[in-house]
Amino acid sequence: MFETNTYDDPVVLDPATRARWAFLETSSASAVLRSVCPAEWKEITDVLRTFALDPVHWLKKGGNRGDIARQIDDMFSQRNWREIRVDLSTQGVLVSRGGKIVEHLPPVEQEGYLVDNFKGRVALGTCPLPVVAATPATWNGEPYSTV
Repeated sequence: MFETNTYDDPVVLDPATRARWAFLETSSASAVLRSVCPAEWKEITDVLRTFALDPVHWLKKGGNRGDIARQIDDMFSQRNWREIRVDLSTQGVLVSRGGKIVEHLPPVEQEGYLVDNFKGRVALGTCPLPVVAATPATWNGEPYSTV
C-alpha cells in the first residue's frame, strides 16, 4: 500500500476544504473518486466543507453510535446515502491451460460487514477506506499539531 496525496491538487479538492482537515490517502483515491464517481465525491467534499467538530460532543458516551458519528451520518442521509451490508458471493472456475472451462465450483457465500454510508459505487464507514479525513487541521483557529 502506497500513501498518495492527490487531495492536495486544487482540481481534486477545494483548497479551503483541504485546509480544514488532515488526510490519509492510498492509491490516489481522491482523484479516482472525483473521476469515477463525481457526484458522490462532490457530496463527500460538501460534508467535509460544512461539518465542524464540536468539543461538546467529544467525551459523551456513544453506545453504538456517538453524537459525532450520528451527525456525519445524518449529513450523508440527507443526501440519500444509506447504511448497507456488503455480502460476497465467490465462485471459482477451473480453466485448462488451453483456456477451456473444466468446471465451475459451487459459489461460496460470505456474510459481509456493515458500512455506515453507501451510495452508487462508494462505501464509507469503519471498514478499511482508501480516503480518511482524520483530524481537523486547526484547533481554536491555530494550526493543529500533535507535538
